[in-house]
Amino acid sequence: MIFLLLFSSCAVLLKAALPEKIEIILETTVVSKSASTDFDSRLASVTGAYRMTKNLSLGMGVGAMFFKDGIIKNSLPVFLYGKWSFTNNSKFTPFISVKCGYGFSERSERLPLTKTRDTPSTESNLLKYTGGLFASFSGGVSYHLRGKTRLFVSLSNDIHQMHIKNETTGYANTHRNSAIGLNIGISF
Repeated sequence: MIFLLLFSSCAVLLKAALPEKIEIILETTVVSKSASTDFDSRLASVTGAYRMTKNLSLGMGVGAMFFKDGIIKNSLPVFLYGKWSFTNNSKFTPFISVKCGYGFSERSERLPLTKTRDTPSTESNLLKYTGGLFASFSGGVSYHLRGKTRLFVSLSNDIHQMHIKNETTGYANTHRNSAIGLNIGISF
């Protein structure tokens, strides 16, 4: 969370130095559990982007992701960002955007082994969960308020990957969640 505040402060200072070309984006994403996924999360992120052209912005961001249920309880995604606005001449502007990076997280837990003839009941498996790919592909519309300030809403396909390793047996697996999310934010 301290990293998120530090990044936000740096982005605001950069915005003051280059007001016409720098875009600061504050965004929240809600991903709800569905029948096909166990991915239920909330993401708050801040992104600093440079307006390459009237329609294209590129940058990077950081967020704090919290999972309601599941193996990993939180994650710190750090990502590259790109946005294409289809027009900037109206109050409502359709856009597409992409975030791609790594979600830092780590958690360990001990699970008891099932008792068999060969395994005493006092042994347990140490499972270690670590982060992985973080990606979000979205499309939406922004509403121009004044100056460079815009409110926006979009739908996204969010992907979060995690690595699972059984430290006792050495077995490793990668688990990927993908779900639809609702993004709401402001850019200035």
